[in-house]
Amino acid sequence: MQQPDLQSWLNKWFPVIVIIGIAVNASGLFLPILGTDGALYAHVAKTMSLNNNFNNLYVEGKDWLDKPHFPFWVTAIFFKIFGINSFAYKLPGLLFWALGIFYTYSFTKLFYNDTTAKVAVIIYLTAEHLVLSNNDVRAEPFLTGMVIGSVYHFYKSYGKTFSVDLMLGSLLAGFAVMTKGLFILLPIGGGFIVHWIIKKEWNQFFQFRWILAIILTFIFITPELYALYHQVDLHPEKTIIVGDRPDPSVKSGIKFFLWDSQFGRFFNTGPIKGSGDKAFFLHTLLWAFLPWSLVMYASLYRNIKSIFKKDNYANEYISLGASILTLLLFSLSKFQLPHYSNIVFPFLGILTAHFLCTLKMPKSIKAVYIIQAVIGIIAVLLPVILLIFFRPPHYILAAFWITIVVVLSVYWFGKRSMSSAIGIGFATSVLINIFLNAFFYGPLMEYQGGMKAALYINENNPQHLKAGEFDTQSYHYAFYLNQPNYQWSIDELKMEVKQQPVLVLTERSKLDSLNNAGLKTEVLAPFEDFRVAMLTGKFVNYKTRSEATKKMVVARIGN
Repeated sequence: MQQPDLQSWLNKWFPVIVIIGIAVNASGLFLPILGTDGALYAHVAKTMSLNNNFNNLYVEGKDWLDKPHFPFWVTAIFFKIFGINSFAYKLPGLLFWALGIFYTYSFTKLFYNDTTAKVAVIIYLTAEHLVLSNNDVRAEPFLTGMVIGSVYHFYKSYGKTFSVDLMLGSLLAGFAVMTKGLFILLPIGGGFIVHWIIKKEWNQFFQFRWILAIILTFIFITPELYALYHQVDLHPEKTIIVGDRPDPSVKSGIKFFLWDSQFGRFFNTGPIKGSGDKAFFLHTLLWAFLPWSLVMYASLYRNIKSIFKKDNYANEYISLGASILTLLLFSLSKFQLPHYSNIVFPFLGILTAHFLCTLKMPKSIKAVYIIQAVIGIIAVLLPVILLIFFRPPHYILAAFWITIVVVLSVYWFGKRSMSSAIGIGFATSVLINIFLNAFFYGPLMEYQGGMKAALYINENNPQHLKAGEFDTQSYHYAFYLNQPNYQWSIDELKMEVKQQPVLVLTERSKLDSLNNAGLKTEVLAPFEDFRVAMLTGKFVNYKTRSEATKKMVVARIGN
């Protein structure tokens, strides 16, 4: 049963909502790269693009393995088209994420109705960690579009041994594997298995097309296998950097890709080890899936309940299976990061949309409205707190933005209806993320010292002196520097300055060791540095921020 007010509201406003939602997600395109991982991946793709070497992954000139090649291939091509800059780094991920809009709508419509599909898209556009990931780009924006797209095409291939949809599903699955590893097949295939079991579609387990899909997927990942074989397996003499440290045990790139990089992490037997909290994703989704997290949990409960009651509540269990199996695997593993959960957000959005669109009782709709209103009120506190303590440069304009969105939300969404509840959720996401991208992240990234140092050298090196680092490593510096970056020891610096002076990024406290070694140091520019992807109260508070930052300098080093 559809809700007439929601249906008419969506018919009128859905195109506008989609345009605004895409604009909000794209509002971080022109911001600098945020965080250490993003700068590292950008540096790898930059090296690939400049060297025209699409087989090997390098970090600071050393062989590196941690992630598969696909995002680096795509990003390197975009660097060649748009130049090496933040925009070209972020754009490919945004485009794959945007592909997920189409597939979320299309997959939902296969099983439900147009209203539910539109609500699922709104949730996809506004789930907090998806928006954040389109600014802090890693593998996840690529994967969100690939995974739901692969599932959509595989379902569309039902009833045919071979079809274009089977090819497209396998191609997207192959891209996903070449982005994150074999485990990504779990949300793609696991959802179908759960669906078949609950629906008692036992014949699906014996369909030749699924064997064909597996074969095609592995054919499509052969470029990854070739690149790894070429870089590592052919050269057992190499010492490979895994993550951020050398690992002499890695002698096969193919083995690393098929086992150590993913399954080795989950079972904690690989080169990189971690420790985890079994309830991590249970509480992480409370903020990562905002402003829909509470109704999402209610939708999971309702879907699981329907299995035992056999009340035909759900038309499909692919979304439930993909979500539960993936989150369960992550929860049992030792490696847990918030962005890992992004790949199942399209499915969680579908489950949540179906739940919202099937509520009939006025009391239930009123309860959802109150929940969304409370979340909206609490969410407003975040930018207000940041205004008070962080003090961004344009805080008056930021305060006006907060005020105008709150006033318009009260005016437009004051009626206790489902359309108003969804409207409040949408407005909450727009308010927070435009505030973050327009008023917060820009000033925040002024404290990425390596980036600021590189930009300074780019503008202030008329002699074209060599530039590098001493006793530090900044991937922002390596990416934004418009010339080769070197890692120098004291002895190497002594050799370099015999020819001409060099420019060095280092901590101010380490200048004494250079002076004591007989090198002449001249500080050209100081910079404050902080790992802005991991904020602390001491840093956020403008009164104590200087105490939390590392003091970096660009120094001219000579004899």
